[in-house]
Amino acid sequence: MSYLVHHLLENTAQQYPDNEAVVYKDNSVTYQELDAVSNQLAWILKNNGIEKGDRVGICLNKSIEEIVAIYGILKASAVYVPIDPTSPVQRLAFFIENCSIKALITTRKIITKLYQDYRDTVDKYLQFVIIQDEDERQEEFLPKIITWQQLLKSSSEPLPASSLIDCDLAHIMYTSGSTGTPKGVMLDHRSIINFASCFYKCLEVQPGERISHQLPIYFAASVVDVFTSIQAGATIVIVPSELAVFPIELAKFIESQQINIWFSVPSLLTQLILRGNLEQYQFQNLRKILFAGEVFPIEYLRQLIEMIPHVEYCNIYGSAETGARTYYQFKTISADLDSIPIGRACANTELFVV
Repeated sequence: MSYLVHHLLENTAQQYPDNEAVVYKDNSVTYQELDAVSNQLAWILKNNGIEKGDRVGICLNKSIEEIVAIYGILKASAVYVPIDPTSPVQRLAFFIENCSIKALITTRKIITKLYQDYRDTVDKYLQFVIIQDEDERQEEFLPKIITWQQLLKSSSEPLPASSLIDCDLAHIMYTSGSTGTPKGVMLDHRSIINFASCFYKCLEVQPGERISHQLPIYFAASVVDVFTSIQAGATIVIVPSELAVFPIELAKFIESQQINIWFSVPSLLTQLILRGNLEQYQFQNLRKILFAGEVFPIEYLRQLIEMIPHVEYCNIYGSAETGARTYYQFKTISADLDSIPIGRACANTELFVV
């Protein structure tokens, strides 16, 4: 029985060690490999002073290392804080100060810019940095740098059992700050597992299925592809960020990667409808299309259903403050419907209409 988020990975690695866990372009890792590398990261964090409840930032572009980082941080009994790598360094410095981030997993370019502009602020909190790059230079003005290559030389053995319980903090998700200063929303292990298990059951995710990872990890609904996929023994197929502006290439990607469950914001699906040449594809492997984060204009959704009629659709509703709280699954929509319902509550969730 999983009661901590990283148990999802550990259990699946025992059941399906050779299943592909994460795919990005020409690279992939199995569940056994993902479990081992996340152990290596956890040992690096522990051996460098990270303790239960400490905050560790992840400021990376979409990559296999990004998924490793999430589970490695959780295995070290720490709290992961996802940060948009395109954020201005001023905002990155704010996050580090606001929740006392002790370690950061990022690139040399980002950490160098951060220290050039906000060293006095950041030095009070950051103890060391793990960089995704292969460059092993150690500039004097930077904190302690650990490279990914050094990380891969550490032990891959599981860490000793920790004192974590299910109501301990797992991650801090910052709001966009569109109405002022970003706010850090704290989620515990129990809450994340509840979300993951809810969508695992309602989407009927099967081992070996391929689920798109298009939403960034600092987006609340990413719980579905990052955690539900792992719970099911499915494969996280990372969608290269550059494809978002090329609908034709994105449609080819869905077909060639044999995606079973696609998840994105409605605006991206709208671009696929208008400019993706969807009529050229049958998408035989695709069985569900999920969307969240925006209102899906009903006229475009009707077009999508006509173009891809064999799949089931799911509208997921929530916010950074609440997480994904409701879902509405459907195959067709009635002619008199002018908007998509937000649906029913996730398991173990109560809704109040005010």
